Amino acid sequence: GMTPEGLDSAVHAQRLSPFTPGILDTRGWALTHNGQAKRGVQILHMASSLAPAQGDIRLHLAQALASAGDKDGARKELTELTKLDKASPIRVEAEKLLATL
Repeated sequence: GMTPEGLDSAVHAQRLSPFTPGILDTRGWALTHNGQAKRGVQILHMASSLAPAQGDIRLHLAQALASAGDKDGARKELTELTKLDKASPIRVEAEKLLATL
């Protein structure tokens, strides 16, 4: 688990660089897992637009969209990810999730 120090530094990091895609991704993903998918979607959208080439963020965004009930939005993101290299684990995950929508 997170030590209080670890949590402190995560909060501190967020304050120093609120627009770092990796930090936004972590935060949005945590919110999505804590039943706040709509808020997670907003933050993951921000992360994804800052780092459009990062497939893992886009995959998180798609999963958050699906959790928030936006299947069309999720499909749109996932369809982009299915254009990745066949060997890409992100593409494999995207195709799996797409099959459930």
